[in-house]
Amino acid sequence: MLFGFITSIFLNSMGLVMAQTGPQQKPGPNTPDRPVALTGKHTFKTFSEITDPRILNCLPLKAKEISIVSERGGHFARYKIGEADFMHFQDYLWEASMGNSAHKRGSMGSEGEPVSWKYISQRFKASGLDLQANGWEPLENATLYYGPSKKNGAITVYFYDRKAGIVYHTAGYW
Repeated sequence: MLFGFITSIFLNSMGLVMAQTGPQQKPGPNTPDRPVALTGKHTFKTFSEITDPRILNCLPLKAKEISIVSERGGHFARYKIGEADFMHFQDYLWEASMGNSAHKRGSMGSEGEPVSWKYISQRFKASGLDLQANGWEPLENATLYYGPSKKNGAITVYFYDRKAGIVYHTAGYW
């Protein structure tokens, strides 16, 4: 309880509870008057149920069956989405960054290439999440994508399995 209170004070002081919605992000019918920063494990049926702007900025509007593990420094997400909607979301992210990313789209060495389940699970584990212990099934046909990065190094990394229609992503806030 105290941790949640301290986290809330920290987020307020950093201005992280101010929601900014654009054409891709729309508040849902159950959205509280003020955004809520999530910590811990959560599940949602749709994007519109989520109120944490730090998560909404990294999540496609058409995501469904969403599982989130959120911490102070970032979050992990698992969700279902069709390929066309996911690729449209990637385009949206880059257009919305208006050239302010610390790296250019496609400039990261392995972007758009297949990645192994071993690589994905090691990357998440190094960031603090054991995928299998959280019940997240292996992605057998995943491709790696990067979102725009901030000047401080904060970035969201996406692993999309087209055959399964499932994305895992890890986001750092810094």
